[in-house]
Amino acid sequence: MIFANVYDVPIWMGESGENTDEWIAQFAKSLEKNNIGWAFWPVQEDGKALGGFFSIIPPADWGKIVEFAKLPPGSRARGRTDQGPA
Repeated sequence: MIFANVYDVPIWMGESGENTDEWIAQFAKSLEKNNIGWAFWPVQEDGKALGGFFSIIPPADWGKIVEFAKLPPGSRARGRTDQGPA
């Protein structure tokens, strides 16, 4: 909190989740007590709902989507295979 006070800026904890309900509750109380803004990510992408409100089971080809998203800008059209016309 010294940084926030010295520079007169807010502190933000951008994303949290994937822990027990008790841990999350205590963490949120600690953040709020110290005037730290926060967000909670309620989705867990592996089908296990630990610490999230709900979870999803990724589709069978989810890994292909992730790899496509990692391609450098400008190369994504070349990264397409057997999906038909771009």
